[in-house]
Amino acid sequence: MKSFLGNVFNKFIYTIKTKPLQRGMAMYSITYPSACFIQQYLNSQQEHIDYKRVAKFALFGPLVIAPGVRLWYKFVDKMFTSHSFHHILGKLALEQVIYAPIFYTVFYSGLTLMDGGSLSDATEEVKSKAFNTYCVGLTVWPFLQLFNYSHVSDKNRMPFMAFFGLMWTVYLSYTKYVLKGSSEIKALETKMSQKKVSKEPFERITLIPIMFMRLLKMRRRRLFWKIIEQNIKKKS
Repeated sequence: MKSFLGNVFNKFIYTIKTKPLQRGMAMYSITYPSACFIQQYLNSQQEHIDYKRVAKFALFGPLVIAPGVRLWYKFVDKMFTSHSFHHILGKLALEQVIYAPIFYTVFYSGLTLMDGGSLSDATEEVKSKAFNTYCVGLTVWPFLQLFNYSHVSDKNRMPFMAFFGLMWTVYLSYTKYVLKGSSEIKALETKMSQKKVSKEPFERITLIPIMFMRLLKMRRRRLFWKIIEQNIKKKS
């Protein structure tokens, strides 16, 4: 019996060491439920841990997210074969344009369906939350993935992404189950305009894209008035 268990364990370790997909699935089977648990534990408004939700994350991470991540890495490695800086930038750009929107769509719609929601519920969830989460992700993932693509070996990319994605998945869990959608995001924006930002760390993170978009608007206005001033000077 001991020799049988020993052989099974050794085969498991060998598979984890030599096969990137299985290694990634093993990591995601730990990080996803852990992130869900941490988010619920940190939520001051929640009295009890929903272990069914934790179990859903334990299935969703390794069975849905991990294979998608592996397929993506294989795809970008075929598109950009060298390790030059230009090819790495190409991978980063492609990831934010193609992979990230697909990922957030799958995350919000998939978990909504697992919770028993309808297709219309899943669609509404994606519409109300995916874009704002995508904007927050732009402040995090390009920098992490720059290191991942340039310094991490192929077999360790998924574990790297899973490890550093732990706290990101905590935030995703918050946006999925605590933040109710665009109405609450607008409420947070109102708080910010009144300088009444909550002490909740997740709310502060959610404000990042709002602040970013405001800065862009300010820059556009300044550029607009600058162009007008230049035209007036030319006419005079």
